[in-house]
Amino acid sequence: MQGATNYSGLYNTGNIVGSFGVGDLAADRYNLFVNVEGFHRDRVGFRDAESFLNRSEFFNSTRYRTGQQAFSSYAPQFNIFPGPDVNFVFDPATLGSAQIFNINGPGIGSLSPCPAGQQRPGQTVCRFDIWPYVDIVPKTDRANIFSRGTLELNGTTSLFAEASFNQIKTRYSGAPQVAGDFGSFYASGTNTIVNIPEVLPPGHPNNNTGDFAAYRYRFTDVGPTDGEVKSNTIRFLLGAKTTFGAWDIEAGALYNENKTDATSLNQIRTSVFTRALLDGTYNFANPTAGRVTAAQLRVNSTDTAKSSFSILDLKTSTEFGSLPGGAIGVAAGLEYRREERRATPDVLKTQGEILGFGAASAEGSRNLVSAYAELRLPVLKSLEIQIAGRTDKYSDYGRSSIPKIGAAWTVLPNLKLRGSYAEGFRAPSLTEISKSSVSAFTQVLDPKLCIDGNQNECAQPIGLLIVANPNVKPETAKTYNAGVVFEPTKDSSLSLDFYKIDRRNEINILSLNQILNNEDSTDPRYVGRIVRGKPAPGQTVGQIQVIRTGFFNLGQTVVRGVDVDARQKFSLGEYGRLDASVLLSYTDQYKNSGSPDSPLVSQNGFRDYPRVRARTSGTWEVGNWASTATANYLSGFKTF
Repeated sequence: MQGATNYSGLYNTGNIVGSFGVGDLAADRYNLFVNVEGFHRDRVGFRDAESFLNRSEFFNSTRYRTGQQAFSSYAPQFNIFPGPDVNFVFDPATLGSAQIFNINGPGIGSLSPCPAGQQRPGQTVCRFDIWPYVDIVPKTDRANIFSRGTLELNGTTSLFAEASFNQIKTRYSGAPQVAGDFGSFYASGTNTIVNIPEVLPPGHPNNNTGDFAAYRYRFTDVGPTDGEVKSNTIRFLLGAKTTFGAWDIEAGALYNENKTDATSLNQIRTSVFTRALLDGTYNFANPTAGRVTAAQLRVNSTDTAKSSFSILDLKTSTEFGSLPGGAIGVAAGLEYRREERRATPDVLKTQGEILGFGAASAEGSRNLVSAYAELRLPVLKSLEIQIAGRTDKYSDYGRSSIPKIGAAWTVLPNLKLRGSYAEGFRAPSLTEISKSSVSAFTQVLDPKLCIDGNQNECAQPIGLLIVANPNVKPETAKTYNAGVVFEPTKDSSLSLDFYKIDRRNEINILSLNQILNNEDSTDPRYVGRIVRGKPAPGQTVGQIQVIRTGFFNLGQTVVRGVDVDARQKFSLGEYGRLDASVLLSYTDQYKNSGSPDSPLVSQNGFRDYPRVRARTSGTWEVGNWASTATANYLSGFKTF
């Protein structure tokens, strides 16, 4: 049993483990053991940890805004914005596509009284504090059971089996849903754009302006949009080991399956809200007083996903022949794999019935056959060379074959040089290459209709559709390593390794800016990706309705650096022994590009790309006791 917390009583975790076993492999020729584990982690919200997060160095940052007030102008007091063309613009035909560009003009305010402290100085709109709904660490519960058994048939042959079950439950916090000028969204099931009324017409019970009025509202009466994710994973393995002559042989069969249910709570039913707004039956000033209440608006949605893979493998190894450094070692193997994936969104999402939500779906399967081999050549007592290769045949995109060569030279008994060259690949995932799509909504600047920055098209809400690409190819990589290991004494060691990684054909989503800037291009990557509506009177092009994007081989990343590993053992006599280590990684270069046409841009020293990572630790052992202290270091980073 184990528990942990920090000095503020936050980040609390608890862990309990139990094991059971029977049989002695040497005496009984079988054994079986079972391990059971339970884990719990408390939620930590932003408000719990804001004394640390609201640091002065973040306060004025344009990128890291944790030090600034995050009061949203979507509030339950119903902020109302009169004055079309003065404070906002909209589409009078649909009462949608609203864009509020002034939140502090004449007549702007909230329908209900604003609580103290929820208005910014000099403003009349009411604000809503979203930070209590922001997770730093979500609440998590995990349960796991694992078992393994082995049966020896004779001195050279044995059978083994494994079975496991793992369940993870995670609860995410979410602020209540909003309505107002947040834009259209895409319904994948009907292939249509969904617009909700974002402007109150004259005569609406909650509109006393005598004209059209935009609004921003938060449905606190419906409840927080928390999320619950439950993931169950099962795994079964059955295998056998034997010796045939000079060959060691192992064969196995594995099945792994994961099922995930993701439930979004307290969402808004689009059609119910639209009707209630248009006919005035939902009372924004007093939600419990209207004919349509929170219970009628409220809807929960659940997305489901299932993925699995089955593996049959056979591998063997032996030694033969003789070189000056010893016998030649060889290992080889064959593998067959079947992969399947299905992701099914809630049917209400596909129909555009969950306000502001798109849908993600995937369905695909493939077969994979692999063969690999490795040769170890002890050319001299002091020099060993390794040569390896692998080929994989995928049923969807084709074949990938990669080599590897490495060498280690013991120059002196305490000094070794080593180096290697390897190629690698990442096959496109089933989500990237099979039948899959994600529908959502976003905002873009339309370069054809945004003339001087004041048009609605300068922040145009649109539907977004991301689809798989059956023609995408695998990512490829080349890795270079060169290093030295120095052991001046039996208790001291120091290793220094230089590396370079060049990864190409990285699979990325074609960016919306690229698509918008190449709308009239004849390049097949861009043709037909923008869907526009009918042009308005006096215009030659219509507003963007949908942009379709997808996965392409676009990017490249080059990384170069050095890793240092220093270790020292100290004898403390009657006070035991101390083992100390320092691990340091220095990144000299980290460059990438988002498209084949873009130059490599350095990310080194910025957020997520620190130049230096280091860890030092010491373990003191005396008698039956061992104590370990560890310190981690991450170098500072620059804001963008």
